[in-house]
Amino acid sequence: MSYEEGWGVVAMVGLMSLGLVGLLADFILTLIIKNKKILNGIGILIAIGFSIMLWIELK
Repeated sequence: MSYEEGWGVVAMVGLMSLGLVGLLADFILTLIIKNKKILNGIGILIAIGFSIMLWIELK
C-alpha cells in the first residue's frame, strides 16, 4: 500500500473471514455431535492445536 494508506481494512476482512469459518465449523460440529461434553472436548482440542501452531510460528 502506498503513502498513508494502511492494512487495516485488509486485516479486518481477513479476521472477519477467519471468524466466519470458525462459526461455520462450530455450527457443523454442533449438527453432527449431540453430546455436549464431546463437543466441548473437541473444541478444546482445536483451540489447543491452534494455540500450539501460533506459538511455534511466533517463536
